[in-house]
Amino acid sequence: DYLWFVLASLLEPLFYHPINVFFSLRGYVKQILGTQMVWGNMTRKGVQSAKKPAAPASVAQAKSAEAAEAAASAENKKEEENAHA
Repeated sequence: DYLWFVLASLLEPLFYHPINVFFSLRGYVKQILGTQMVWGNMTRKGVQSAKKPAAPASVAQAKSAEAAEAAASAENKKEEENAHA
């Protein structure tokens, strides 16, 4: 592990730092010259024919569905009791 850190610390001034300085200076020059940077129109491209898999129900959704079913069941029992009385 230590060898990797030593190697990285020795290579950083030779590779990473000069690249970082180059792109920083390039950005400053473009800013001073007033070059307009534009990304352009980026449209989403994807597979149109593929079907999306059904999203799994979350635990909260499952619990709320169980609670709704239990409430409906209790209401049906009350209606049956009232109908027989």
